Amino acid sequence: MELLEILYAKFPKLRRVASYAGPQDILRKTPAELAALKAAGLKLLYCGLESGDDEVLNHVDKGVNAAESIEAGQRVVAAGIKLSLMVILGLGGKRLSTQHALHTAAAVNAIRPNMLSALTLMLYCGSELREEYERGKFNLLSPAEIMAELGLMMANIDLPENSSCIFRSNHVSNYVNLAGTLPRDKDRLLAEIRKAEIMLRDLQYWDPYNDVERYT
Repeated sequence: MELLEILYAKFPKLRRVASYAGPQDILRKTPAELAALKAAGLKLLYCGLESGDDEVLNHVDKGVNAAESIEAGQRVVAAGIKLSLMVILGLGGKRLSTQHALHTAAAVNAIRPNMLSALTLMLYCGSELREEYERGKFNLLSPAEIMAELGLMMANIDLPENSSCIFRSNHVSNYVNLAGTLPRDKDRLLAEIRKAEIMLRDLQYWDPYNDVERYT
């Protein structure tokens, strides 16, 4: 809170301070502490939910279960801080795809974030998931299957009619750029997702790797 006060004092024209935070970071703060941060000028938190499924979260060593992630998100919303939630498509592989989609949608419904971003899984150098994939122990989704998973997730996101959640799927990892506001644009987004799924069925090659080392 002291840092926030310094920032606003040093930069009189500063309009917003935002921060990245994981569920564990948020849960270390009491509701009163989060409210104090809001009062001090913290406007927005970016939080990686990744998945609402316990089996997926455990597999990637997220460090929290779905209930804890949901509680963290709800605390932010209750404190009046805007919440930008991120999920990762394909994180459960083929085996866990359906439950990943359904349970992630349920988590979004419970949290009701201000913003929701869907990224696509990429395999980083040195990651355990990449090693599993290369040993044949983790089956990646194809681009078309990624869109099918997003479609299932989107179909089961059911936010109140009076809510306004900005949805984006325009990260460099995504195969198709999507944008809208939920729940208003849900039907349009579902139609675009289905169209993209059909289009991507013809894709013969895709690169699941994120080899930053190649470009440094």
